[in-house]
Amino acid sequence: DAAELLEKVFQDNGLTVVARSRAEAVERTETGVRVELSGEGAADTPYVEGSHALVAVGGIPNTAGLGLEDVGVELTESGHVKVDGVSRTT
Repeated sequence: DAAELLEKVFQDNGLTVVARSRAEAVERTETGVRVELSGEGAADTPYVEGSHALVAVGGIPNTAGLGLEDVGVELTESGHVKVDGVSRTT
């Protein structure tokens, strides 16, 4: 949900968002940076240029060994804390 909101806010402010892609290379140019892209999002946009580059990646949970299961907190198969539709946990 947050990613969708950020994408809309960025685009509304004139920023280029290329989701579902991977930055393969970043190089400095005379005016800023050029980022070479690959992946699904790069089909129409193989590279972007600009004054700055923001690269955001997904996170991995750090819940192993905390004993969350012992106190009744349910985890997903990937180790994230399981939440309902309004982000409540067990």
